[in-house]
Amino acid sequence: MNKHYGKLINRIIREKGHSFQSIAKHLNIDKKVVLSWLNEPIPSIESINQIGDVIIHNFAADFPELFDGKIIRPEKQSSEVVSEETKKAFFRDKYISLLEKYNSHLLKIIKNCREEHGEACCRT
Repeated sequence: MNKHYGKLINRIIREKGHSFQSIAKHLNIDKKVVLSWLNEPIPSIESINQIGDVIIHNFAADFPELFDGKIIRPEKQSSEVVSEETKKAFFRDKYISLLEKYNSHLLKIIKNCREEHGEACCRT
């Protein structure tokens, strides 16, 4: 049976007490990107190293076969695709955050209007 390196890395992250959100924040990427890396049976060496840098862990000691080139990762995504995914995730999250702030502000305006003019004001 083949190793699922993403799941093994996930276990190490949890054992060390880190969260995907904190790793994503340190790498300035979306949490979903980190999760997508860990869903891969063989994540890219670059992503493994980035996670290792954040949690201060040397994955080369755990998976020497990945780092000495004995296992070849299937090239599903180029670095351009990953960076494009990262950009899309960043702007999607930024949009959602702004939308939530806008909705919160709108609810405050409606509440103030109802307090000032009665329940018939600003029907939703």
